[in-house]
Amino acid sequence: PICHDIVFVINETLTKIVENFGYRVLLLKQAVPENNEGYKLSSNPAEDFAKKMKESGLFSNQSPLQKLVSFRENNKKSNMMAGMMQLMTGFNTQIEKYLQQEQPDAWIHDQFIVFPAVYKANIPWILICSAAPLQYYNSPQLPPFGSGNF
Repeated sequence: PICHDIVFVINETLTKIVENFGYRVLLLKQAVPENNEGYKLSSNPAEDFAKKMKESGLFSNQSPLQKLVSFRENNKKSNMMAGMMQLMTGFNTQIEKYLQQEQPDAWIHDQFIVFPAVYKANIPWILICSAAPLQYYNSPQLPPFGSGNF
């Protein structure tokens, strides 16, 4: 039988949880850039993002259109997406190093964007987004991505 090692490349907040299941972890260290456009990153960016999503009204009883408008307005005030993109940019260099170091057979990417390092690594990769899988499907049978209807 073919056997593969599974290695998680994750941030500090999830390390202990994953290690408790016996998996090897490669740590993504969060670096806060000097010019972060007013968006403050804590030690738990996933929690930050969840709070900002809740504050934006995406989980309210508004109509899908109202939710998108509220999200857009909230993002303008908080620079949430700009902050998240800066965080991702900081992770790209680390991911590039890990891909060169580990030489994986494949990469499963659970994020809303794919890092340039993954594209450049020339290995098979699979894109999933467990937080918002509808973003990859444009169908009249499904609610629009970002409407708060997951």
